[in-house]
Amino acid sequence: MMKKCLLFIPSSALSVYSRSKVRAAIPKLPNMSLAMIAGSLIEEGADVKIVDLALVDVNEYREIVKKEVLQFKPDMVGVTATTTLFYEADQISGITKSVSTDILTVLGGPHASSLPIESLGESSFDLVVVGEGEKAVKDIARNNDFKEIKGVYGKEYIDNKNLSLEIKSTDVIPIDDLPFPALSLYDSKHYVCPRVISRNNPVGPIEMSRGCVSNCSFCNKKVHGRIFRIKSSKRVIEELIILKKLGYREFHVLDDQFTTNIDKAKEICQEIIRNDIGMSWNLRTGIRVDRVDKEFLDLAKRAGCYQVGIGFESGSQACLDKVGKGIKLEQAIRAAEMIRSAGIEFVGFFMLGLPGETEETMKETINFAIKLNPDYAKATILVPFPGTAIYDEFEKKGLIRTKDWSKYNFHNADEIYQHSSLSWNRLNYYYNLFHRRFYLRPGFLIRELGRSIIQGRLFDDLCVGYQTFLGHKNAEKK
Repeated sequence: MMKKCLLFIPSSALSVYSRSKVRAAIPKLPNMSLAMIAGSLIEEGADVKIVDLALVDVNEYREIVKKEVLQFKPDMVGVTATTTLFYEADQISGITKSVSTDILTVLGGPHASSLPIESLGESSFDLVVVGEGEKAVKDIARNNDFKEIKGVYGKEYIDNKNLSLEIKSTDVIPIDDLPFPALSLYDSKHYVCPRVISRNNPVGPIEMSRGCVSNCSFCNKKVHGRIFRIKSSKRVIEELIILKKLGYREFHVLDDQFTTNIDKAKEICQEIIRNDIGMSWNLRTGIRVDRVDKEFLDLAKRAGCYQVGIGFESGSQACLDKVGKGIKLEQAIRAAEMIRSAGIEFVGFFMLGLPGETEETMKETINFAIKLNPDYAKATILVPFPGTAIYDEFEKKGLIRTKDWSKYNFHNADEIYQHSSLSWNRLNYYYNLFHRRFYLRPGFLIRELGRSIIQGRLFDDLCVGYQTFLGHKNAEKK
């Protein structure tokens, strides 16, 4: 039995936003994935510590990793990483191994789940976990025969072609049976979000559901899969009460699509109201325009929800259809009207460079964003992440230019692939044009000035404006 487990969040988990147009609205929350892993290990009787390297200077994290390993003396070190953070995660493993090769290092998260064998071959990690890790880490902690653990893979898989073809995910635990996240391992005072995406700091996370039934080809479903599971309202209330006791005054919902089962979503809102939770909240990770109605929005508003995010993606119906979004532009317009009438702010998410994209369709997206007129808007250039249908399509067509994973930054896309009809110069031009045209409109500026004065956040919003249009020069120097 492993007695001591040290879990790391990579330092660049926040700095990956540094050159994005939304760098001034970076959400700073405790990492829920590692809180869940820690909760499982604690149930198993392990002594667990989480080190959030995203809170420290990116140039100092190596020394901190070594110091923590030397002082805590763990039996196991675990790291979670997206594709962009894979190399940094490997550096954490390497530093750990430099202290003692006897320490077991384990990688989880989207990249490991998408490319498990490649992740093992390109890193010093002993094991990778494919899929949800709560049960797997318990088995790892109590069992030295890792080959018998479903969804857990070691170095012997790198060169074994037959084994490599049998990759399976971990077993899925019924969602209400999951451990409670060990959020007490974080210090709540460190998690202060910009006022443009928060109302009451500090801000804590909650996961109310898992899985996404949609078929968007740009989205990775390798961790939680396509089967939607939502927690009971009783379980959600229990977690919110714990968050409040830990000192958090607001919560952000991390779910892919909370309103997939809209009746359950309404029930949860009703229970938040009935239990008088008294916390503001942000549904920032998104709701679909075809899975929302007035009753839900009214309940969410009464329950304390002040802002939602919506993946509109494109103003071109042809582009939406090509990526399997499964929505119509008319639905997007109706949803925007409903949310506005409910008195809830909404953030519109858009993508440029989708398959079939042209300069004309990118103009349509910019015009559509202006027509929808969300409170805030964010555009990104498409990144074909491993584990997505778009990545597989691009790789099959020979369009992938590099597998330098550090360049797969959703918030600052590099020339990682060859678009079928657009140069990167044009993609970057329209990325900048999107934000200029949306945010520098007289109507938006007047509206935002009035709201900033009323809400007492004029200085904060001026800083956001500076970061959006001028701060990139400082970010590039750093």
